[in-house]
Amino acid sequence: MEMLTALIGTKRVLDIGTLTGYSALSFAEGVGGGDEVITLEAEQRAAQVAGKVFTKAAVGDRVKMVDCDTRVEVERMVKREERFDIVFNNADQI
Repeated sequence: MEMLTALIGTKRVLDIGTLTGYSALSFAEGVGGGDEVITLEAEQRAAQVAGKVFTKAAVGDRVKMVDCDTRVEVERMVKREERFDIVFNNADQI
């Protein structure tokens, strides 16, 4: 994920389904310093665990985690016409 993200010059990534945060951090390694990875997580326990991981990670500041109903949040993003270079669906909710 890191290599793909870096190769195509990714600026924004949407990671649906955070769990432990592994994929979000992999994407964060590949994006530049001013770029971002937005990760959506519906399960509060998983969001708490991932939040701790992001705090400790060197690139954790590039990750914005949203603890939410992922279906609702994706619908909002579509209505706001948000654009992403990569969308990674790692959840069984969407």
